[in-house]
Amino acid sequence: ALVYRFLCLREHPFATGTTLECARAAMCQGVSDGGDDFRGLQALILQRVAASPPASRAGDLQLAIIESQRQLAPPRDFICALIQSAPLLGLLGTVGGMIEIFMVISQAGTSEVGMLADGIGKALLTTQAGLLIVVIGLYGEMRLRRREQELLDKLEETRFVLNRCIREAHATAS
Repeated sequence: ALVYRFLCLREHPFATGTTLECARAAMCQGVSDGGDDFRGLQALILQRVAASPPASRAGDLQLAIIESQRQLAPPRDFICALIQSAPLLGLLGTVGGMIEIFMVISQAGTSEVGMLADGIGKALLTTQAGLLIVVIGLYGEMRLRRREQELLDKLEETRFVLNRCIREAHATAS
């Protein structure tokens, strides 16, 4: 599910200002297609709003924007829980390695340095793995948050342009 959400964040292209103006023209004319270069979430929003009756376009725009925001929102709580649990899993491995060391000491004494080193190595390796996962996870979470914010900003821009178009179409019809 996390990979799917990340791919969703990557695969929702947004149009530039020029194509937003094309969409605005298409909306005002009641056409449900914004052109070839208008794709992704903006195209879905445009199609939904342009296909609705003029009286309900503002409400449909709000619903389409909310629905799109829900699609973009990654499961942040789950990602944070995974990142925060990585050091604990590393600590669990450290404790397991230390238990192994104490078992070697109780059975063979301190003369078996090689066996002691194996337990210490396991303990340090799991600690290192847990910390490495945290560092990588924090970087990944930061990138996801930044991409999500970029897409939410584009959605807000789309909402602004289409709201203006709806108001202009309503004023022209009156």
